[in-house]
Amino acid sequence: MKVIFVNWTKPFFERKKFMGYKKHSTYEYDGDDYFIPQHEIIMQIASITSAKTKTNFPLKLITDNIGKKYYEKIGMIDLFDEVDTETLESINNEFNINPAQFWTSGKIISICNEKPPFIFMDLDLILKDELPNWILNYDVVHTHWELSRSFLYIEKYMLDNLGLNIPTFNDRMLVPNTSFLFINNETLLSDYLKLHLEITTRTYELVPDWLWLMSDQHILGYSFRDLNLKVTSFSDMTYVQFPDTEKDKPGFLPEWIKIEQKFKETPINFEHVWLDKSKLINNPDYKTKKVSEWKSIINKNGYENKLLNIPDIYI
Repeated sequence: MKVIFVNWTKPFFERKKFMGYKKHSTYEYDGDDYFIPQHEIIMQIASITSAKTKTNFPLKLITDNIGKKYYEKIGMIDLFDEVDTETLESINNEFNINPAQFWTSGKIISICNEKPPFIFMDLDLILKDELPNWILNYDVVHTHWELSRSFLYIEKYMLDNLGLNIPTFNDRMLVPNTSFLFINNETLLSDYLKLHLEITTRTYELVPDWLWLMSDQHILGYSFRDLNLKVTSFSDMTYVQFPDTEKDKPGFLPEWIKIEQKFKETPINFEHVWLDKSKLINNPDYKTKKVSEWKSIINKNGYENKLLNIPDIYI
């Protein structure tokens, strides 16, 4: 068993072409060299060191040559027990995927090249509880379910208009968030990769957010059902995309709701920075507060020395 983190740097160099959510959650930077803002470095250290202390499993970083050199530069590379650059370097050369449009493809293809069982974690996912043994009873454990809404809701005609063939398409089920994945089923990984490449290796004039998100999250949920897997989430709450803001009005729908699932377990406390990334960019006071919280987590995890080598720019 190991915990896998993925950092694919290729989207960074195409960042001027980002659209939608990714554009609004990306820090403005005009330099040519690879760069992670200071507050995100601190966030990543909190994520990685929490994985170390809350799972006690070896940590593996899958990145490319540029990513490895950057982590060496800022003194983070020794947080990992294993570093793999071959997987993402081969992806860079093998697949014709637009990294500005499908910026999580490096993550998904990396995951699908691993041999289960393993845990995958996004670098903005911070565990706050020790990982319980019950996860081992499942084919998949993911972070939480999501309820598709607004322009992220997908209907069959939208796929037909793009000429996409997704035989397991389902527009009624909840969607699994993929920021945390425990995977113990090899057939799932084969299905996931096949569906992902069906979407991402085509040429599009414009990739709307719903198509990018489908290539990451929705198709994984379709495979859950198609293979009839034993699946649960480590949160007992479902995230509502585009929640209602009219709290005092009839029919109010909050951001998080409880929907009973087939399998229920004791929830795990976590933080997923996720949609708050744009808030971190645009709200200095909020960013200062979050950086302070993450530093406290790092200190509690016993890795305060990792805060010494962070570049003192763009905090």
